[in-house]
Amino acid sequence: MNLETGHPAIDKQHQHLAELVKSLDSVCETRQQTGAPCRNCVSEHTSVCSDRLANLISELLGFMLDHFMYEEKLMRLLPDTGECRTHIEGHMYAHAEISRLLSQLTTDLARTDPMKSSLRLQNILNGWLGQHAVGFDTKLSVSLGGTYDAELDYDQDLSRLLGG
Repeated sequence: MNLETGHPAIDKQHQHLAELVKSLDSVCETRQQTGAPCRNCVSEHTSVCSDRLANLISELLGFMLDHFMYEEKLMRLLPDTGECRTHIEGHMYAHAEISRLLSQLTTDLARTDPMKSSLRLQNILNGWLGQHAVGFDTKLSVSLGGTYDAELDYDQDLSRLLGG
């Protein structure tokens, strides 16, 4: 999946998001080794997988929200034209929709098989991330014309310290 937008910070963030999504594969070590469904596992093991999935989702959601805030700061640098306003509205709506969907999936976790939830989430995010990068983030990068405000450079470590 090509997540390159031409904006170095956004591309770096997309790479990290793709790695987080890929880490959903590791929710269940038993499943990776045997291919057995969760219903064949003891409840303690399923509980461990559920906890691991919840932690991954928490990290993923936190990073995505931080990424969205970063992009929305960049959007403020766009010229005040009808085309840019339309892009910004659609882009922010896409951020809100995937955030809503992920929050909904998180509340459904307690009632579902952790491996199925992990695979479902991975499929949703892989599809969304690719479409979003092409449909919105590349256009944002092009609209910025290669000029980036140094004050908006993304600092992942600082973001984590500040709770982003």
